[in-house]
Amino acid sequence: MKETIDGANMIADLALVDLKLHSEMDDRTFTQFVAPIMNRKNAPWKMADGKTICKVVNGKAEYHLGSDEELRDAVDYPNEAEYLASRAA
Repeated sequence: MKETIDGANMIADLALVDLKLHSEMDDRTFTQFVAPIMNRKNAPWKMADGKTICKVVNGKAEYHLGSDEELRDAVDYPNEAEYLASRAA
């Protein structure tokens, strides 16, 4: 399992290097561009039932049953305060 995770991390690192190279962005601009993605800023919140997603749309919380993709990409925040803090970061 560790070997698989290490391999996956290496692939992700190589992909970032390749993206930076071909983006022609300077280091600072590229870092700012990928930071929200890498930090999962504004990721949907997977609720405790493991099926429901919470997203903030136009300043209002919306809840719905998540698709497989949404559930995969969502974050298990322990509470509302941490979810809101991740959006502010």
